[in-house]
Amino acid sequence: MKALPKTLYKYCDSRGIDILLNRRLKVTPFNKFNDPFELAPRMRTDFPLHDAHLMLSEADFLLSLYRISVQKGDFVGSFDEFRKIVREWEDVLAARAVEDYPREAAKFRMSHMELFAKPPVYQVEYKQECVLMGHWGDLRDVPYRSEIINALIRTKSPDWLYEREWRQLHVLSECLSPTDSQSPTGDYYKVISPSAASEVITGCRCDIAKINELLSAPEFQHIKCRQARLHDTDFKLVLEDGLN
Repeated sequence: MKALPKTLYKYCDSRGIDILLNRRLKVTPFNKFNDPFELAPRMRTDFPLHDAHLMLSEADFLLSLYRISVQKGDFVGSFDEFRKIVREWEDVLAARAVEDYPREAAKFRMSHMELFAKPPVYQVEYKQECVLMGHWGDLRDVPYRSEIINALIRTKSPDWLYEREWRQLHVLSECLSPTDSQSPTGDYYKVISPSAASEVITGCRCDIAKINELLSAPEFQHIKCRQARLHDTDFKLVLEDGLN
């Protein structure tokens, strides 16, 4: 991975002025990303019967399955009773797990996006194929699971290569929630210091007067400003120092 650049840019529409106005960055949950391929892995197509038996003998898995069964009302009784029944029907349950695996894997692929990590910043890698996600037996290995999670977080389609993206993840419970951020759209935010901003580049149609007003505050005096304008002859933008 390349060294972290000295400056990273946050691309925004007109609502980006909120960053300066309220000193905060919007944190987008995975299930609200605009790319449906985000964190959607490729799934293994096989689930060996041997691994299914191992799964049904794993205490942590059985306890999780027991809690789900009780919550759904599918089982009433103690965990020991539940485990005894699983042992008695293990062959049948293992065979069913193998049979159901392709369907459950497809469902997991589109609904698993509950991964959280704390900073640092990750450089996105652009690859043609989605990350290959192993089944239950593979994911028991902690280093492998960590590798897969990091790959899912960092991998995007080559169609997005032009963005040269770096991304930072935040735990939503540690962000301003939709309640305390008074967000009618249910957005989350991370408070930032004014010193975190070093430059503002405004678009051709940006409200320059509003930006000027915000950047006149003492805490923003260190910020360099540039404004984009249309090139006189070519289909490109020219960045000019200072705001008018």
